[in-house]
Amino acid sequence: MMQRYKKKHIVVLSLTRWSYFKFFLFLRSLEDVVGEEQGEVCLQCEISKDSVTPLWRKDGTVLTSDDKHEFVQCGKSRALIIHSLSKNDAGQYTCDLGTSQSKAKVTVHGKEAVNCTGQFNPFIFCSWCKTTAILQRLLVNIYLFIYLFYLLAIPVTFKQKLKNQQVEEGHNITLQCEISKAGVPVEWRLGGEQLENGEKYQIKQRDSTLELTIRDAVPEDSGIYTCVCREQKTKATVKVIGMVSARQF
Repeated sequence: MMQRYKKKHIVVLSLTRWSYFKFFLFLRSLEDVVGEEQGEVCLQCEISKDSVTPLWRKDGTVLTSDDKHEFVQCGKSRALIIHSLSKNDAGQYTCDLGTSQSKAKVTVHGKEAVNCTGQFNPFIFCSWCKTTAILQRLLVNIYLFIYLFYLLAIPVTFKQKLKNQQVEEGHNITLQCEISKAGVPVEWRLGGEQLENGEKYQIKQRDSTLELTIRDAVPEDSGIYTCVCREQKTKATVKVIGMVSARQF
C-alpha cells in the first residue's frame, strides 16, 4: 500500500510541475496587417513568459528564419517580420506557444506605380538618387530610349498627426494618428518612457491608423505623448484636469 501511494504521489507532482512550466498565455494577440509588394510587414504579440520561443506558421506550414522571414524576441515581445512581400505571402499566420495560439491575416496589395521624368543630353551618364542613395546609373543614348529605374522603399510619413487633448479626471483619452504605409511597427512614449499595451494603455494598429487609449485618466497622466515610426515622430500634449479643479472651473 505504501508503494502505490508513493507512485501516485510522484505522478501527481510531475503533472503539476509540467502544467506550471508549460502553460503560456498571450498578453497581446496578433493583429491583421496590410502591406505592399516589395515592402515588409511586422506581426507582433506579447506573451506571459519571456523564455518561450514560439513556432510561426503560415497556413499551417511551419516557418524557418531566412531572408524572407525574420524572428524577433525582446523580453516578452515576439515578432515576425516578412521581407520583400509578394502575393504569395498573403494568408493566415499563427504564433503557436504550444498551449495557446494567436492568428492574424496578412494582405498584400500591388505596389503603386511611380512616374519618373527627366531631360537628358545624348551619350552622358546620369545618376538617379533618392535622398543620398543612388538608385541606378544609366548610359543614356538619345537614339536609344531605354530607361531603367529602381525605386527604393518610400519613407514612412505621418499623414495625420496627433492632436493636443484636455479631459476631466476619470475619462478615457484616445490619441490617433495615421501613417503613409500600413503594417509598419511603431512605438508610443510618454516623455522618454516607452508605453506597453495593458490595463492602463490600450495600443491598436488597424492598417495605417494608430491609436493609443489612456484608461481612467488621472492628473499624473498629463504630459507629452509621442508616436515614433522609424525616423519620423508626432507629438501631442495631454492635460488631465482633477475633479476639484473641474468643479471650480
